[in-house]
Amino acid sequence: MFIFFSLFTLFSLFSLFSFFSFFFQDAKLWGKNPCKFAATTHLIATGVTKMTELHRHSFEPITLWRGMRNLHVEDLYLDDGGAELACMSTSMDKNVVAGYARSEMPLIFKIEVKSHLEMGADISFLSLFPQEKEFLYPPLTYLKPEVNGKVDL
Repeated sequence: MFIFFSLFTLFSLFSLFSFFSFFFQDAKLWGKNPCKFAATTHLIATGVTKMTELHRHSFEPITLWRGMRNLHVEDLYLDDGGAELACMSTSMDKNVVAGYARSEMPLIFKIEVKSHLEMGADISFLSLFPQEKEFLYPPLTYLKPEVNGKVDL
């Protein structure tokens, strides 16, 4: 388990998050070279899954937030949903997400978690920024929009 915790702590550093995410989020790179960090990705995904299972008996429905900069939602995504190629970081704190999304075209997702099967791993205790109340989802997490609207910040 130590290796999982070490990877999560390293991943929570913004610079390493950006480094790993770069290879996952660029669809052009994905097609040419599927995964430069296959072992690391597998360990992170396995760790997220194991950590999620730790809290399944004490699960309570919560709202999580995901913010991204300078993005807009395509119609195809609104109809069919889509998968995040990289690990997906979320927070219980809407203000934290608003700060990450601050740009000319912010995109913020409100994620209603209704079942322990939909829950990410609470990595707040591993994070260098525990006040962010961060929950991490593994690569290829699928999101399907239920409602399209505006969020008041």
